[in-house]
Amino acid sequence: MSAVSTPADLISRAAVQQADLAILDLSLTGLDARQVVDELRALNKPPHAILAHAPHVHEAKLAAARDAGCDQVLSQGGFHREIGGILDQLSSSL
Repeated sequence: MSAVSTPADLISRAAVQQADLAILDLSLTGLDARQVVDELRALNKPPHAILAHAPHVHEAKLAAARDAGCDQVLSQGGFHREIGGILDQLSSSL
């Protein structure tokens, strides 16, 4: 697993590494969740799951990620509480 700082880097890295999971930090300035999800889903081998997270006060960004088709959308606190279980579940399903 590796971190990237831009949506373009995420898509590029997901394509090259054939990532099983993509995690979107919705607090990144200018992030268009729909565009990123659409581009990830269009890859030859799209990620098995796309997860998005943001502070709970960013209700519009969380809703936009749900509307964009992210598999899971969590508040920041939920993300930190649940990431271990999410990774375990993903690794057992692959």
